[in-house]
Amino acid sequence: MSSSVVVETGSGPGGSPRLRGKTRCPACKAVQEWSDECRRCKCDLTLWHRLARDQARRRVAALTALARQRPQEAFDHARAAFRLGADAETARLAAVTALLSGQFVEALWYARLAESYG
Repeated sequence: MSSSVVVETGSGPGGSPRLRGKTRCPACKAVQEWSDECRRCKCDLTLWHRLARDQARRRVAALTALARQRPQEAFDHARAAFRLGADAETARLAAVTALLSGQFVEALWYARLAESYG
């Protein structure tokens, strides 16, 4: 997911995360603030927002599981977040949670991916 996202937990409708920051339209690649429609190509971005919110929800769930000392649950959420949107931040989270849950091969794989993103 090519976006710079700040998540405010529990701020959106129904307690869902609210997205702030900038995103890149998946159709025309225009960088813009989060909105339901691309300013350049008028592409409907509501599904893009849902995907980003789901990824943010999974990252928050992974961090919550870590705080509760549930490393395997944290890794499951981090891995799901990575599948929803592969980026360096989520790869690092998956690497740390994999390491803490004793899954060393996966931890190394995600750490290398995180490095490759920059």
